[in-house]
Amino acid sequence: MKVTVKARPKGTEPRLINEADFEPKEEPGGIGVQAVDITDERNGLAVSIVTVQVLINATFSLMKTTGDADSLNILAQVLGKLTAALIELLTRWSLAGKKAKLTEAEKLLIATVCGESIEFGEFGWKCVTWVIKNRVGKKYWVNQKTVTAVITAPGQFDAYLHPNVPYRGMMSYLNNRDGSNQSYEKLISVVLSIYRKTDTVDPTKGCNFYYSPKYMVPSGSAPSWASSYEYIPINGIDPWNLKFYKY
Repeated sequence: MKVTVKARPKGTEPRLINEADFEPKEEPGGIGVQAVDITDERNGLAVSIVTVQVLINATFSLMKTTGDADSLNILAQVLGKLTAALIELLTRWSLAGKKAKLTEAEKLLIATVCGESIEFGEFGWKCVTWVIKNRVGKKYWVNQKTVTAVITAPGQFDAYLHPNVPYRGMMSYLNNRDGSNQSYEKLISVVLSIYRKTDTVDPTKGCNFYYSPKYMVPSGSAPSWASSYEYIPINGIDPWNLKFYKY
């Protein structure tokens, strides 16, 4: 006895699944279980809850249909097949969420962080994002009330002023986003978690400035402003790559 899982017919509209989608149907060589391909992320968690409920109900329904002799075999197969289907659905929701439309301010912030720090890893991205965020409406930037205003203020971020390859590459990706670049998606996630205030822990302890000794001319030198502010060592950040300061 075997169990098969069928995808929804091509071209049918995404919809919330229900128990009818999983009713056992007699087929040559076994029992078929109809699965529905969900692509509409708006169904969200509700769909996954319904799916789990349907898994349980479908299992008992199949056991009643086939009788005790095949019940364990069918139970193992249907749970395996439908669990795989559920994983695929959740993957689709994840990709759909990644392709959600971003605001122009979010795109600018993400591309700027990418251009300024792509090679310095996740923690570097996080610290650079916090520096930008920490400037909004503060002291020298009292008139810059938004992230966009901070980034576009005269003479602030080289990646924005002179768009480099990482900046241009990320902006191009954001304008045609399909969830295919895992490195970019990771950076996007890090930056958005700070911008959207789901990550509220500032590892820079309020820093407002940074520079990269690695990319100074000559290499290893410091900008003139560095002596006017407090240097804040940050565990996990190589000071050759990035040095952070606060007023």
